[in-house]
Amino acid sequence: MTYHVLAVDGGLAFAGYAASGKVTPFVRRLLEARDAYAPAITAVAWDAPRETTRRRAASPAYKAKRPPAPEGYGAALADLSAVLPALDVVQFSAPGAEADDVLASIAAQLPGPTLLYSSDKDMLQAVRPGVDLLRSGSKVSACDVLVTAAELGSYETTIAGHRVKRTSDENGVQRGMAWRWWRDLLTLAGDPTDGVPGLPKVGPVKARAILRACPDFVPLVLAGEKGAEEARRLCTARDASVARWVEVAIKERAKLELSLRLVELEQVELEAVDAEPDPVRAAEWLRGVGLGRFAEEVAA
Repeated sequence: MTYHVLAVDGGLAFAGYAASGKVTPFVRRLLEARDAYAPAITAVAWDAPRETTRRRAASPAYKAKRPPAPEGYGAALADLSAVLPALDVVQFSAPGAEADDVLASIAAQLPGPTLLYSSDKDMLQAVRPGVDLLRSGSKVSACDVLVTAAELGSYETTIAGHRVKRTSDENGVQRGMAWRWWRDLLTLAGDPTDGVPGLPKVGPVKARAILRACPDFVPLVLAGEKGAEEARRLCTARDASVARWVEVAIKERAKLELSLRLVELEQVELEAVDAEPDPVRAAEWLRGVGLGRFAEEVAA
């Protein structure tokens, strides 16, 4: 597919710096992706300060276990942010929003098709026709995986530390969770590492079973008793073994509601730092950080 926008998660800069002490792994990934997909617009989405985000306001435990930024990262990030416009990269952010929200808003508000580039599993819920995800591995050296709406049901991924396996029908076609259900799967499964509670004793495997029996399980239960009754009816009719989770969800409705609030991507009002291509400055900076092989390309 030809993409109009390549939007890169600025969190990849943090991961690269934590592993190497440099921002060059992030810049290399960004430029390699731009070379590979040749978008009209290349963008980077930045997080607001963690303590100011709406999710931290909703739950002080949210991402509280994340390590602090490595020494020197702030200065390196400021240097990177200052040079990105010269590299013909637009930068987007929004007050109180994480890069995930910014990426989802870019996909919704800018002309597509759009390719999102991130390692965060939450971004799977942004995948839909016209919006693909280039899923980066957790390690700098890991291979990237392109995930499309058509392929998402067969995508083999890890949710909250558990492997979600592929299944096949009689024709060998891979089947799994449709792209529109990933938000609710993440809500039900939770993520202890990031402080997302989910439903007690429901991991990704049980979450998949619940959603297959009742695709609208989460909104129905959160809608009140009439919705819960409909969820009971659907679960009982399609898979009686998961009907009991309706009662668990009613009892733990507050946790379910919080989990949805923490994982659901939000549309935000984007603030942009426009690209101001400066081939001479860009090439000089690239040579200075050991990425000289890209210098001729930006200078062309």
